Amino acid sequence: MLGWIAGNSDVLRLAVSLLTVAVWVAYLQVFLMSYLRQRTPVILISTGASSDEQARCIVSNMSSEPIYLIDVLAEVTLDDGARQSAQVTERDELDFGDVARPIERTNQGPLASGDFVDIGSFSEVLHRVEKRSGLEDVMARVTGMTLTAAAASGRASKIVAACRSYSARRAEDGRLSFAPHRLMARQLRHGRRRRRVLRQLRGELR
Repeated sequence: MLGWIAGNSDVLRLAVSLLTVAVWVAYLQVFLMSYLRQRTPVILISTGASSDEQARCIVSNMSSEPIYLIDVLAEVTLDDGARQSAQVTERDELDFGDVARPIERTNQGPLASGDFVDIGSFSEVLHRVEKRSGLEDVMARVTGMTLTAAAASGRASKIVAACRSYSARRAEDGRLSFAPHRLMARQLRHGRRRRRVLRQLRGELR
């Protein structure tokens, strides 16, 4: 056995070297993937404070770095199957006399890691859609809504976005509630949905 090892020492050293390199490459890959995952922006869309149309819609930054919330889009589905999208970032329901600072009439702005912004209640969001789209009786006709939050990360020029869809349910007393389709917001990092958000954002600039 010792003679065989001595006779094949060069081959064994090469095999050990290759194995060592493979282990380090695998370790570095795991480390890099973990590092990139930690730095990937994550936007959370949630609700709270009520169980009906007065529930607050909350956008949170669960990333390890700050983000800048650029826009919030709402797409409503009506009882006839029609869909209508509108930008709901600005809080038009507030008059300048109702706020201490004009900046409080918008949801745009920076969000530190772990920070959140209350973009308004479902009722307020639906009224913004109604005002911007020219539709009538949106509150009475809505059957579903998708909220999309778009932001710029602090370390890149690319837009990051997340969306969450809700079904509208009407109680016997006429009050609306909104049930989410998924437990967590969908992160729009690739694909058709992200391209659609980018087109909508560019449309707002025109």
